[in-house]
Amino acid sequence: MLSQFSKNPRKQHLNAAFQVLKYLSTTSNAVITYKKTSKPIIGFCDASWAQDVNNRKSQSGFCFVLANSVVSWESKKQKVVATSSAEAEYIALTESAKEASYLNYILEELGFSKEEPIFSKCTTNG
Repeated sequence: MLSQFSKNPRKQHLNAAFQVLKYLSTTSNAVITYKKTSKPIIGFCDASWAQDVNNRKSQSGFCFVLANSVVSWESKKQKVVATSSAEAEYIALTESAKEASYLNYILEELGFSKEEPIFSKCTTNG
């Protein structure tokens, strides 16, 4: 979210950047721990409809969990203006399905058994 103002930053963006740096410095000891599990990839996706008040674009996000830890995630503004919360959700689900397909391909290439990902939660905040 902060990077979209890098072309013309204001004082509030500088303050937000300092907050990000402070957060990163205080969590430098945090680690991701992967544990062996037989569970398939679990995916979560969400969209917030027309969140940006300037151009009414929605925000999409997803994450995928494998071995009890997040292995892939993304959060970004949608490229088109969704005309409903359902459309925003479909766009988010499409992007996350593409990522799920890619992750399945990578895992198959690494020799893991092919299992379809499970989407646990797709909600609407619109």
